[in-house]
Amino acid sequence: MNINSMAILGLLSPLVGALVARFANCQPKIAQVVTILGVFISWLAALALFRDAAWIGMPIDLYQFSWIEAFGYQLEIGFWLDALSLMMMVIITTVSLLVHIYSVGYMQGEDNLGAYFSYVSFFTFAMLILVMSNNLLQVFMGWEGVGVASYLLIGFWQKKPYPAAASIKAFIVNRIGDMGLVIATGLIFSQLGDVSYGDILNKGGQLLAQASYGLRWIDWICLGLLVAAMGKSAQMPLQVWLPDSMAGPTPISALIHAATMVTAGIYLICRFAPWFDISSLVSCYVEIIGFTTMILMGFVALVESDIKKIIAYSTLSQLGMMIGICGISGYAFSLYHLATHAAFKALLFLGAGAIITAANHEQNIFKIGAMRSSRTIHLSMLVGLLSMVALPPLSGFFSKDAMIVLTGGGYRYAIMIIGALLTALYSTRLYFWLFWKPHIAISPKPVPFSMRWPLWMLMALSVYQGYAMVPFLAVLAQSVSMPTEAVLDVISEIEDTGQFIDHAMGSFSLTMVSMAVVGSFCSYWFNPNRYQKCYQRYESLWLWVQDQYGMNRLYTKHFVSAYEAVSLYCWQAIDQRVIDQRMVLGISARVKDIAVPLVRLADGKLYHYVAIMFLGLLFLLLGLV
Repeated sequence: MNINSMAILGLLSPLVGALVARFANCQPKIAQVVTILGVFISWLAALALFRDAAWIGMPIDLYQFSWIEAFGYQLEIGFWLDALSLMMMVIITTVSLLVHIYSVGYMQGEDNLGAYFSYVSFFTFAMLILVMSNNLLQVFMGWEGVGVASYLLIGFWQKKPYPAAASIKAFIVNRIGDMGLVIATGLIFSQLGDVSYGDILNKGGQLLAQASYGLRWIDWICLGLLVAAMGKSAQMPLQVWLPDSMAGPTPISALIHAATMVTAGIYLICRFAPWFDISSLVSCYVEIIGFTTMILMGFVALVESDIKKIIAYSTLSQLGMMIGICGISGYAFSLYHLATHAAFKALLFLGAGAIITAANHEQNIFKIGAMRSSRTIHLSMLVGLLSMVALPPLSGFFSKDAMIVLTGGGYRYAIMIIGALLTALYSTRLYFWLFWKPHIAISPKPVPFSMRWPLWMLMALSVYQGYAMVPFLAVLAQSVSMPTEAVLDVISEIEDTGQFIDHAMGSFSLTMVSMAVVGSFCSYWFNPNRYQKCYQRYESLWLWVQDQYGMNRLYTKHFVSAYEAVSLYCWQAIDQRVIDQRMVLGISARVKDIAVPLVRLADGKLYHYVAIMFLGLLFLLLGLV
């Protein structure tokens, strides 16, 4: 099978599974088999494409058919296959396949399972469109498809008020980011006359002309792309939707937070890396927003008590780290951490789902405790947390330490150390209260095999993936943009794996992280009640931080109320007064005035019809003459 056929098969298999599961009225078990089979075929196709095309060092632009032809412009539907898109395909299909299998056990006994598996499979299809597309208009289709699928999945338990409200919140906040992508696409088309990657990615130098307000065209376009990335990757201040998305089923939390929706923003920035390198102003904004999110959301994870929300805030912090590194042209290492993060974060979410199942759906870490009797769960969470903390030789160590080395010292190095320390603190806190709390609050229940098997697979990836990806880094860096000398130096250092580990073992960052892990664990072990005393003393401060520094309340009270007020005004002033009264009723009244005399002609009298025929014939003859 050729590359083109393989790409089509990889894209459409999840869609076929989604359509069959949703509209064929099949039994839940058939829906599970069909969707799992579809994603499995897509996973095999992604692996085959990665093997054949990811290492060639240049993109493959596969034309499929012409979509739009107007005013001399032609938009083609096709695929853009390079190291970046193929790596994303493998990540997406791998995590999606494991989530499908895990959901068989986790969602057992739930209603409407056919719709659930259909939505998950459609989510996979939409994300594949996003990363495989060869033009921005096609990307927007996948971008919106992912948004619709996430809305359906977060609000899957729609009879409960919180999931329904959370899905609406995610949908509304993401519309802000979507407007950024729409504006950027419009500006690109107005300036370059095209939105296809093959025609625009190397033309950033043509956008240096002055536009308005002291910014160049490329600055405005990159700002639009940055806003789009902030919406999908939940960067401040558009991060308020992500913790609430925990209202959906836990497998969906793994799918959205690990390798799919939240990574779309980072993918978009890395896809347009050559343009961000030219726009130094927007690159500075990327760095500030990313590192700010990393630090502030790390502190929120330290005070949260819901197991899923702790992992969600850790996702926000890790995503902020990746985006901040993009601001200093470390795109390859940001993507490197994105890949390792997909494995250990999916492991943490699915492990959390197993804990919630074993703990009778309890999510408060202070009410669970002592889950060590379940060895698979204990080991999976331990591996996932240690990989996120970045202790060698786990996969998170390679990618995170590469980003720390790239900073090269100075204030950026200090910021990364603070982020690493926060990761160590909230990870140790989560681990202690889940597995070493002195008193057992809940007797764990057995977890189905379909939930344990994906955990073992993700554990293997969390251990081995960082090392396995080292030879791929140089190809990945070349496919994204022209790598800087600093990036090449770090890549060459990582390629000598033994020397890199030896150097890291004595580094300041690893020493500080290790001290933070040991010190915080000992602190909890010898005085576990200190947390409660500290909370009671600084309760108002902790609640303010838990509320995302007041941003959640600001969104609820002001943004939503303002949105409702504008919507109400548009309904009253535009829909009712303009559309209903003036357009619909007004036009219908004019039509009625014209129609009434004409109705009288249809009176059934033959001589009237004959007269109209002769008049028509007369006008026809006069026209010919």
